[in-house]
This record gives sequence, structure tokens and C-alpha cells, in this order.
Amino acid sequence: MAIKIDKLIKSRRRSISLEITREGQLVVRMPRYGSVEQVKRFIVEKQDWIEKKLVEASLHASKNAPKRFVPGEQFYYLGEKYPLQLAETHHPKLKFQNGFFMAESNLKYGRKIFIDWYRRQAKLNIPKRVRWFANINHLNCRRIGITSASRRWGSCTSQGNINFTWKLILLPLKIVDYVVVHELAHLVHHNHSKRFWLEVEKMLPDYKDRRCWLKKNGDKYSL
Repeated sequence: MAIKIDKLIKSRRRSISLEITREGQLVVRMPRYGSVEQVKRFIVEKQDWIEKKLVEASLHASKNAPKRFVPGEQFYYLGEKYPLQLAETHHPKLKFQNGFFMAESNLKYGRKIFIDWYRRQAKLNIPKRVRWFANINHLNCRRIGITSASRRWGSCTSQGNINFTWKLILLPLKIVDYVVVHELAHLVHHNHSKRFWLEVEKMLPDYKDRRCWLKKNGDKYSL
């Protein structure tokens, strides 16, 4: 199998490194004055690893294919899957009652309608979790925002403002709580030092299990 390099980056690094992105692209980083022949030999040595990672990326892509917004399709809300079903009325645009209901004529706008609904639920539910954990741990969060961030579940500014992506509302509540506690801990320590993780553990003793779950499963909670 011929392996294609999708991106070659030269820098001051001393060795060659390989990365397979989520999109299944091979990124090669090499010393600025290294040779292409060195890179080719390194790729041959790592061919088995590269092929394995490309297969994993392909499986990930198939599992996370974009939603089609058709009746019967499953959508996450607080960690549970619910089917999309046809509704007889246009109002509200999306109704949730142990399942999602949408008029057939609105299906073509399904993505926007779902995002709007998820965002409203995030604004309603996530600040409650933040305030609860902040109160019992005597922390003061200045502002809580809901964003459209695609790569980060949450963030905390040096001014004490905390933001969460609306996608967080798709996750199980215990994982939502982990992300909330993680960002609250940044009000005390603006880094990921040992003291930071001790702060997280003080608020959520089983945080390691929740963190591990999020790393392993977070990618499949998408729209």
C-alpha cells in the first residue's frame, strides 16, 4: 500500500514524527534540514502503525457521519438516544417528549432547529450545575456563556468567565458535571498543574473515571 503524505512540516525539531488526524490525513513533522529520503525510510518503518491508524480514522468517520435528519434517526440528549419522529404541527419547531418530534416540512432545516433547541437547553441546564458546584465549593464565577466551540467542551478566562459549548448538553449529566468542575477549578489554578488536578479531585473525587470516559467517548456526541 502506497502511503501518501498529506502535510509535511519542517521545523527546528530534531526527529521525525507522524500524526494521523481525525480526518484520516497523514501529517509528517521533520527537522528543517532533514532529507526526504529519511522521511520515506521512516514511513516504511512505521507502515503497520500508519495503516492501523488510518483504519481507525476511517471507522471513526463512519460512526460520526453527519446527521440526515430523517424519521427514525437517533439524537443524543444528556447521554441518552432518542428517535426523531414526525409531528402533526409546526409549532414548536422541535418538541421533546421521550423523543424528538418535528413536522415533515421542517426536516430540511433540521440541523439549525436542533442546534437552536440544544443551545436553549444548554443555557437552561448548564448554569444550574455551575452555580451548584460553585456554591458548595465557595467559588465565584463572574459570567457563564454558551458558545459554538467545536474543539473544546469548556474554557475559563483570566477574568473569571466560564464558557461551554452547547454540545455539552448531549453528554451524560455526570460527564457534564466533570467538565463544569474542570472549568471551575481553573478559577483557582489557571493551568493543569498538580495543584489544579487536586482541586478537581477535591470537588469530584472520581474525576479520573469521568475524564477517561470523555476522552474515549466524547467524539461520538456530535450533530
